[in-house]
Formats: sequence, structure tokens, C-alpha cells
Amino acid sequence: MEILVGIAMIAFTVWLFLADNRRRGMRAVRAHLFLSALEAGKSVGDANADAAMLVDAPTKTQVHRTYQRIQRDHAGNQRKLLKAAEAKGFIG
Repeated sequence: MEILVGIAMIAFTVWLFLADNRRRGMRAVRAHLFLSALEAGKSVGDANADAAMLVDAPTKTQVHRTYQRIQRDHAGNQRKLLKAAEAKGFIG
């Protein structure tokens, strides 16, 4: 019985980690979309609206471009991307 409880606890912990990881990834993609909209000349409000349009899973292209931006502009650090977007008005 203890083994089943232990397995259940491990499974729950893994599930929590993956759910939180997905949430952070979605937020990074939205930050990338926000910054891209600003670079295209949109206002902060319009850029936030564009970023908020991403409700479901991002496309592979969006994920790939976000990863490229993180590597190129933020030395591979996702938090730096989020901080840069928040400094420009991103509401994530």
C-alpha cells in the first residue's frame, strides 16, 4: 500500500511540474508575440491584445521563434525575455 501512495505522490509531483512548465512556456511565447508586435509598430495596448489572443497551444513556429529570440537576445534565459517584455508594458 505504501508503494502505491509513493507512486501516486511521484506522479502528482511530475504532473505539477509539467503543468507549471507549460504555463511558463506559454507566458514566454506571449511575451515574444508582444515584443514582436511592438517591433512591428503596434501600440502597447494592441501588442498586449495580440499576445492575449494566444489561448490554446502555440504553433511550432511560434515556439521556435520564441526559442530563437531567447537564445539570440537573452543569452538563453527565459526570465530575461519576460523582464524585457514587462519593462515595455507586457501584461502576462
